Amino acid sequence: MTRKLLLIGWDAADWKTIDRLVDQGDMPILKGLIERGTRGNLTTLHPVLSPMLWTSIATGKRPFKHGIHGFAEPDPKGGARAISNLGRSTKAVWNILNQSGLRSNVIGWWPSHPVERINGVMVSDMYQKAPKVEHGPGQPWPLRPETVWPERLAQTLAEFRVRPEELGADVLEPFIPKLQEIDLEKDKRPIGVAKILAETASIHACADWVMDREPWDFMAVYFDAIDHFGHGFMKYHHPRQDWIPERDFELYSNIIDMGYRFHDLMLGQTLSKIDLNQTTVVICSDHGFHPDHLRPRAIPKEPAGPAVEHREHGVFLIAGPGIRKDALIHGATLLDVTPTILTVFGLPVGEDMDGEPLLECFEPQGEQLPEVEWVESWDAIPGDDGRHPEAKEMPGGDDAETMQQLVDLGYIERPDVDKSEAQRQTQRELDFNLAESLMDAGRFAHAIDILERLWRDWPMEHRFGVRLAYCAQMLGQTGFQRQIVEALLERRKQEADAAREHLKAFHAVLKQRKAERGEDAADEAELEQAAADEAEAERLRQSLETPEEADAEKPPLMSVKEREQYLNLRAKAQFSPYFMHYLLGNVLFDEGQYDEALAVLAKAEQASPKSVRLLTLIGRVYLEMRRPDDAEQTFGKVIGFDPLNPDAHLGLTRVALARGQFQRAAQLGLKTVGLRYHFPWAHHYLGVALEGLARYRQAVQAFEVAVSQNPNLLDAHRRLEHLYSHVLGGSPAARAKAEERTRAIAEIGERIEQHRARRAGAVPKVDGAADVAPIELDDPNAPKPEDPVLAQNPCDIVVVSGLPRSGTSMMMQMLSAGGIAPLTDGERTADGDNPKGYFEYEPAKRLMTDRTWLPAADGKAVKIIAQLLPYLPPKPHQFKVIFMERDLDEVAASQDVMLANLDKQGARLPKDKLKQAYAGQIAGLKRLLGQHGSVATLWLNHAEVLAEPEKMARRVALFLGPVGGPLGNEPLDEHAMAAVVDPSLHRQRVAAACSRDGLAFAQDKVARGG
Repeated sequence: MTRKLLLIGWDAADWKTIDRLVDQGDMPILKGLIERGTRGNLTTLHPVLSPMLWTSIATGKRPFKHGIHGFAEPDPKGGARAISNLGRSTKAVWNILNQSGLRSNVIGWWPSHPVERINGVMVSDMYQKAPKVEHGPGQPWPLRPETVWPERLAQTLAEFRVRPEELGADVLEPFIPKLQEIDLEKDKRPIGVAKILAETASIHACADWVMDREPWDFMAVYFDAIDHFGHGFMKYHHPRQDWIPERDFELYSNIIDMGYRFHDLMLGQTLSKIDLNQTTVVICSDHGFHPDHLRPRAIPKEPAGPAVEHREHGVFLIAGPGIRKDALIHGATLLDVTPTILTVFGLPVGEDMDGEPLLECFEPQGEQLPEVEWVESWDAIPGDDGRHPEAKEMPGGDDAETMQQLVDLGYIERPDVDKSEAQRQTQRELDFNLAESLMDAGRFAHAIDILERLWRDWPMEHRFGVRLAYCAQMLGQTGFQRQIVEALLERRKQEADAAREHLKAFHAVLKQRKAERGEDAADEAELEQAAADEAEAERLRQSLETPEEADAEKPPLMSVKEREQYLNLRAKAQFSPYFMHYLLGNVLFDEGQYDEALAVLAKAEQASPKSVRLLTLIGRVYLEMRRPDDAEQTFGKVIGFDPLNPDAHLGLTRVALARGQFQRAAQLGLKTVGLRYHFPWAHHYLGVALEGLARYRQAVQAFEVAVSQNPNLLDAHRRLEHLYSHVLGGSPAARAKAEERTRAIAEIGERIEQHRARRAGAVPKVDGAADVAPIELDDPNAPKPEDPVLAQNPCDIVVVSGLPRSGTSMMMQMLSAGGIAPLTDGERTADGDNPKGYFEYEPAKRLMTDRTWLPAADGKAVKIIAQLLPYLPPKPHQFKVIFMERDLDEVAASQDVMLANLDKQGARLPKDKLKQAYAGQIAGLKRLLGQHGSVATLWLNHAEVLAEPEKMARRVALFLGPVGGPLGNEPLDEHAMAAVVDPSLHRQRVAAACSRDGLAFAQDKVARGG
């Protein structure tokens, strides 16, 4: 067995998208790995929330065992903070390897902050999170405490991080080909792409460096870009959905595919560093992402609502020595990853792990698959595992930005200002996720108490009541289930009635507003439709993140704030027939009132004819009514909408059994367990089909899997008891197994009676209207808030720009000598690289997000780096830009000298790539500035300024015209400008560049006499 393994996590990667790109030739590196390895779907867990899932991947255990239950956690100091690894209560795979004498490097795993002191390198998930750009490009970006272990690497690895604002148009245009057509002042979506790419590049650069320079037996690298691209841009993906504007589709439809190609390029670079004949490579994702017609149009307005975009199956791929080539595996779950890794290393698997080694991936040695050893629990085995001590506290550091990212993504609600309430709300979501995890494992008796408490404390959080009803249903507490559903419907009705009354009052206000404008007063229905259309357009605009366009001919009836409130109130007012009838139909079905259930569910189908969950329930009702033809037709509808739906395939399996078609039932059952392996009822009905075919030993295997996945599956225990006693009986072993099933049946019966007899908490009476508030009206006579830039008086500003080390400081000196006052704060003092000073102004570095300082530049000259020029506002100011161009070889050499003087490493790009990137940025700026109505640009060559300072000073004077500000309208002093040019500084820099060891450019310059 190999003793080296590389684990790569691609959050939300999906075979649906990958297979298409591989077939198109767009992911050649992954294609090669697929051909030399074994692949398959990786079934996720519920709830489908990434921190929980990646911790399950790393431990082989479900969330209620490993302790990570969400995106945020209460902060003992008050309020809430982003989830940390301090709540993880079990060993991760790197801890197990650590105490087994192996060395692990773990980069960016979620969550892994603060870092554990393992034998190897750990870089936490806080490493790549850049501060907001308003803090200024080039500003200090200190690592949070305990982000890198060992600490000796912290300073080195900090240099590999990439800021979003460092990425120019040349980097973004492959993702957004029409980037130059986007007004970045209004449309911030490209900035989101830059942020995702910068964070991904940071992780990749860090992992590459660590892989090259630090020894390892196990290496794990986690990337979240595919998930972030999905949540932000899957809605624009091919094919265009009818609710997506054509222009948005045109601009952003390429991002998803390019994101996958980008990952393939990174994978190629990573694989080039290892020997695939000596290293096992595993690539996996925690879930998929709907890329097709199953993409949801709307995201639920609740914590973790974006998870509705996730698909049940992620990806799994393993390749390397001893692994089957070009093979498929079925039934893998993310719980199987760690047991499989341990098997690769020849280490025992913990019996308390919920997953198992995927032995089908391995090439048989002779006819034997790898032999798996087991231990009761790795947690019980002492040893130096590198975990945190029990009393470990979170290190200092501002977590506000990380929390804000989770809010912006929709994974958590904005924490309450009241820190105690924020803690309470955060703990509420953790408890709800814990209950969901318990239900996912079939532990309904453990989940129901949590859900009862949550619904009691938050009676209008309907999701708590819905899940409580489901829990009661699964425990056979039909009476309690009916009480919950009736209370839910009563509360929703009261809530809807109150919301409708508030809407009527608001419509009267809108009617008055129309009258004040001199518009015809519409009737109630027309007015409501107009308001609904306007509010829905606002919801769509916000979901697409598109800028608001003013319409002078038809101004809106409502402010943005009022539209948001209107949407919320209207959602409460719409008492969904689907919601009501689906819940009632479920109760009637469990009560055995099938005709009544069918009638109610038919009304729900009218309201939502494509609901997969509803149609699956209707199909089950038909099966209980012994109407297999109707059941088959209904399950067929589901498969028409979702061809890989395992519940519908299970329904068709049962249809075939009802008809006595055992061969077809077995085929459908096998397909079902292939779609979702952890599906005990699917294994049970597969066993029934095999039993009908007289394939008794295979039937026993299917029933055994069913009861291993759900020990309370009574029907499967009964089948096993029968098979062991009457079909396979005779041997002492068979009789013992039959007796074991008899005992299990008795114990299950006792538990069922206990559940049914359990005293459920009384469902209290709650006034559903109590929390429904009217819309807070904006005063139409109040002055509207203005854009802080547009509110400024127009200014005339001279901007000196260029790439770093292109002569911008020299031009600022010239302008100052000529009579234009520089806007500078003196924060950056003169040094050997710029003996006469830098003339920088710190607020100018925040141009992307802060322009309030612009009036201070009126009549003055300010230095702004080239990469920030796209963020000059189109109005009300006028800008005259002097752009310094310089030979890119000289720029690179001069930057290297400065970095050496500062003892910094700089970019991780080869010189030719760096020059290519700079050239692309300048080309993009020339196009952009040429289209900017408020900008006039003079392009000056650095070498020409040095060679002919008088001539270049004259060009600048003609370009700028008379000087404003304190000198009035006097002309620039051209002779004074030329006099400050010192060609010797240029010669000194070239000489310094030539003296640096290892700088190929400088050596080449010397060889050519340059």
